[in-house]
Formats: sequence, C-alpha cells, structure tokens
Amino acid sequence: MAGAAVLVTAGTYLFMPDAYVFFGILHHIAVATVLALPFLMLPSLAVAGGAITAFALPALVAHPVLDADWLLWLGLSDRPIRSGDFVPLFPWFGCVLTGIVAARAALSFVGEARLAALRAEGGPAGLLATMGRHSLPIYLIHQPLFIGLLSAWIWLFPASVHRGTAGADSQTRPFVEACIRTCVSNGQEAELCREACECTADRLKRDNLWGQALSGQMSTTERTRVGEIARICTRGE
Repeated sequence: MAGAAVLVTAGTYLFMPDAYVFFGILHHIAVATVLALPFLMLPSLAVAGGAITAFALPALVAHPVLDADWLLWLGLSDRPIRSGDFVPLFPWFGCVLTGIVAARAALSFVGEARLAALRAEGGPAGLLATMGRHSLPIYLIHQPLFIGLLSAWIWLFPASVHRGTAGADSQTRPFVEACIRTCVSNGQEAELCREACECTADRLKRDNLWGQALSGQMSTTERTRVGEIARICTRGE
C-alpha cells in the first residue's frame, strides 16, 4: 500500500505538478492502518472517543505552525490545498476508528461464527468479493485509465472544455483553466468543471474575494467563504 502511494505521488507530480497527490487515499490508508493497531486493544468506548476526537480536531485545533508544508497531511491547516486527491489524517482517521466500533458491534450482534460461515460465490456477490480481494490493483488501474481518457478528450475536443473562457480577462482565464484541469483530473466531466469554475470566478469577484483568492492571502473567514462558493458552484446552485 505504501509503495503504491509513492507511485501515485510520483506519477501525479510528473503529469500535474501544480496539483500532485502528496497525501491521497492510499497514503491515508497506509498511515491509518498502522495508527489504528493500538486501538484494537482498547475497549469500544475508548475507540469511539478517539473517533469523535479525530472528527473534531480540525475545528478545534489551529496554529500557524500547522500551516507548514510538511504538516499539511494532518489536515489541521487553514491553507487552501491544491491536490488531485487530498485525504488528510484528520478528520478521516475518525472513519477508521468508527469502522472498528461498527465491526465489533456487528460481530456481537450477528456472531462471529455466522459471519465466518457466509460465502460469496457466483453472481453479483461473487463479483463484489473478487473486486474486494483485488481492490488495490483495480484502484491503481482505473485512475490512469480515466485520466488518460479525459486528457485525450480534452486534446481532441479542446473547445468543449475551454468554451466560454476566450473572452475572459488576463487573470480570469488562467484561473478558470487551472481550475478546470484540477477538476477534470479528479474525474469530473469537462463541461461540469467548466461551468463550476466559471461560476466560482464570477462569485469571487461579486463577493470582493477575487484579489485575495489570486494572492492566496486570506483570513480564516475569507477561506471559509471561498470554500462555500466552490461547493455552491460545484452543486450548480
């Protein structure tokens, strides 16, 4: 898992250095798996408390030192993150701990013997079981496949992505195009990415946040508002 995470970082840095994956889902799984081991020896109540703490930390902990590049993977920074896939340790480690509690509850309710007797053979259940046993290679294959197909589409039909940005000013157009590239690299449809990115640029200007967004010099309140704008535009509201 850790080796695959390194490959993802190297590959994304090569093809999209402005938004490469420095701590994505594979990185998180590799680190969280190790950190979760001590929790397996704790009672469920303590594990649940750890999960709640992990979910709450990003909202409770804030300090300029956490904005350092080498600490961004913790998820405790207010800095905007440019990455094709960012799954920080917090709050998502809370999901891992929640899974431990849920698994214990299932074992207690159903019984370990009955769960062990279940077999997924043939049909959809068998397919899902096979995919589960080979989830890592499936993940590693589907990402470059989808990104390659999307990149080929953009190369063959650039107008479908960049339509509407030709009349943009010298600052708006690079912003929108960079936004589209990042959005498409995350597996979203090119046309939806274009609409969301143009919407974001327009709303940033309307809310007098355009200059701050370009410079990256924003207060915590301004960063929160920029995040809200991006979510609204992504949902098409």
